[in-house]
Amino acid sequence: MGSFSIHSIGDSAFLEQILIAVSMITGTGDFEKMVSIGLLLGVLMICIQSVFQGAKQINLQQVLVGWILYACFFGPTTTVTIEDAYTGQVRVVANVPIGVGFAGGVISNVGYTITNLFETGYGVIVPNVTESHFSETLKLLNDVRRRAYDTGVFTALNSANGGGYVDVRRSWNNYIRECTLTKVDLNLMSLDELMNRSTDSALRFNSQLYGTRLYLSTANPDGADYTCTDGWVAISTATANLSSPVVVDALNSLLGIDTSTGDNALTKLTDSLQAMGATTTSSIDYLKAAVLEPLYYEAAAGRYQDLQDYGSALMV
Repeated sequence: MGSFSIHSIGDSAFLEQILIAVSMITGTGDFEKMVSIGLLLGVLMICIQSVFQGAKQINLQQVLVGWILYACFFGPTTTVTIEDAYTGQVRVVANVPIGVGFAGGVISNVGYTITNLFETGYGVIVPNVTESHFSETLKLLNDVRRRAYDTGVFTALNSANGGGYVDVRRSWNNYIRECTLTKVDLNLMSLDELMNRSTDSALRFNSQLYGTRLYLSTANPDGADYTCTDGWVAISTATANLSSPVVVDALNSLLGIDTSTGDNALTKLTDSLQAMGATTTSSIDYLKAAVLEPLYYEAAAGRYQDLQDYGSALMV
């Protein structure tokens, strides 16, 4: 008898297994025996109730109504189609009791349609609950902050800059330790300003007097010495490759992004930032901050170690 569609915004595979289990249970003779026993108990209860009421009448119509409802909802079977609202994947379950299929299909379609309508009317132009998983925005932003410092990201970034002896992580560590923190030591910028300014403005130190060593050459394992001004240009150019396909692929794998839908880590990150109202922040800027913030603390600890202040280094 016909078929019903259920829109799933949860785990469609789990819902499929539930319907398969219902179909198996209701399709056995044991289920019918259980219902028959229930029907018999119902008749006995009606008879006992009639005795206590003076044995004037036996309300068998109540049992009859229950039997009719059972026959209608669990007699015929139908096919239920489960559609994943996010991936579009369709799962088909046959021989589902029509009562279960009807209730699930009607409730699902009414709820999904109303939700979609309200999101269109009241939502900003960002992914909604019918298009993305619940709390996916916050989860993705937090995952980027926690995982962007992964070794795989830096390995991909080194490859994007030519590979070989390129070591962007070590280069940033040196630059922050020997240039950025020197700027703070010289009182050219306070720590409060460093934490509140944009990434580039906070980390850059324009100085021809102070310098550092960067490892951005594919053929030279010893690196090269730069002034802080020239070093900033070199390290910024290397970091700009965060948007390269190699790095994006590493992020896709790290964050578990399903690329079959045409999305990648950067597009999903852009959508998440828009959903949070941070329309002026680009995905690359957010990613750069997520990568460099842990590097700053690592470099600060190294700076204190250089000064033999091991207590402060341990606290950082």
